[in-house]
Amino acid sequence: MREFDIDALLSSARSLIGNAGRTAQVLGSRDGPDDWILEETISDGVGDAFSQLSVAAEAMNLPHLLAEIKAARRRCRRKKNGYLYYQHDPDGGVHLYAGDRIRRFIKALEVGYGRQPSYRVVRDVEGILRNCIGPITDIKLFSEVPQKESDVHDRIEAILKCVFPDLIRKPAMSKPMKNFIPDTGLPQIRTLLEYKYTTTLEQEKTISDDVLADTAGYRSVDWDNIILVVYQTSRLHTEAQWNNHLAECTASARISAVVLPGVPVS
Repeated sequence: MREFDIDALLSSARSLIGNAGRTAQVLGSRDGPDDWILEETISDGVGDAFSQLSVAAEAMNLPHLLAEIKAARRRCRRKKNGYLYYQHDPDGGVHLYAGDRIRRFIKALEVGYGRQPSYRVVRDVEGILRNCIGPITDIKLFSEVPQKESDVHDRIEAILKCVFPDLIRKPAMSKPMKNFIPDTGLPQIRTLLEYKYTTTLEQEKTISDDVLADTAGYRSVDWDNIILVVYQTSRLHTEAQWNNHLAECTASARISAVVLPGVPVS
């Protein structure tokens, strides 16, 4: 039997359905002459995701799960508007009927495949972020050290793209929040990044309170984790202090902090 990269298949299926869901969010909030382009994007993404799940289940010799995937695909096709069928939640968010089914199959296949738990992978990402401090402050690579938040954002994303080619800048949220717009999305590990540039203790307290208030009670079908990347121009709160504070607060999303000891602006 031909060998398949199961991890690549599942990551691709997740990326496809995530993109289809975001496109459905746009489609559900407008009525334009080029809607057929969005509809085609959704339909192709859902169909390709189902196909990749079928290949993965067959490669893993899971005939019962493969049968369930095929049956779910048929049910989605029979829905009004087929793969395009979506529903609105009470807050106005758009949810693809096929999306929820596909995500459940992805999780089931990950369990069968023995994929590394997400919290382990997130710890690896945090290590990559900590190691970014050298390159992003190297004046041999850049004309100056980071002067503002967007400098930190741009430089770290350039590094992360080498590891996560499916990285999304300013990812659209399936259930938008008024004040929380994440800077970076890593669909492969279902993780959002938010960058902060701090110069004083008072500023850090305000940032912490705002982030916790904005993300309290947040639930997402696309994202499991939020990492707050704090670039400091001087030594303020430590990473342990940040994470202890976040752990003490009741936020439903899994939030952690990575503190980067930056360089003062001259």
